[in-house]
Amino acid sequence: MAPAQSRHIPSRLPGGLRILTAACALLATGCAGRATLLGTVVPPDGKTAGLQDAVVYAVPTGGKAPEGKVMHRRVAWTRKGFTPRELILKDNTRVTFRNEDSVYHNAFSLSPAMPFDVGRFGPGESRSVLFDRPGVFEVFCELHPDYSGVIVVLPRHEAAHPDSRGRVRLPLAAGDYTVTVWHPVYGVLNRTVRVPRSGEVPLGLEYR
Repeated sequence: MAPAQSRHIPSRLPGGLRILTAACALLATGCAGRATLLGTVVPPDGKTAGLQDAVVYAVPTGGKAPEGKVMHRRVAWTRKGFTPRELILKDNTRVTFRNEDSVYHNAFSLSPAMPFDVGRFGPGESRSVLFDRPGVFEVFCELHPDYSGVIVVLPRHEAAHPDSRGRVRLPLAAGDYTVTVWHPVYGVLNRTVRVPRSGEVPLGLEYR
């Protein structure tokens, strides 16, 4: 069901997001025989504070569907809203939205990566979505415009945090990639790059 165009969507999710370093460290696994992408994230105001909260990930153009068994995570709708309000996932994860409130709720996203709408569901009911591709998903409730959350879905390996100066290294196999930067304040930035079989590939990641 396509999300209604009349829904109120906040221009920015309230509050910041402290991303777990271990989540990306696990994914940023090096591999012999790969080239190394060398990127530098530059915020629009030129300040470097908080750049370690960003996530940088690379998705192959025309890449294969994720392999392995489906993982599962759970999100509750309560009187406090979307709980937890931020999720960092690996692709091929099914998220179950469960209504633990006494009123009806809804969950939808207009993310270009995969828009979805689970419809309205009552107290004690659940709806689920399979996140089988990387992307940033801002999630809202049709019935409660102040409720919002964010789900960041990362590819299995090609993801990392920048350091305190915005520098990031990604080991990548040869091919064409879309490189995405997501930051809780500065938003989403996309770049395309062609990676050779070996060597280092510099790539500017500047917000404008």
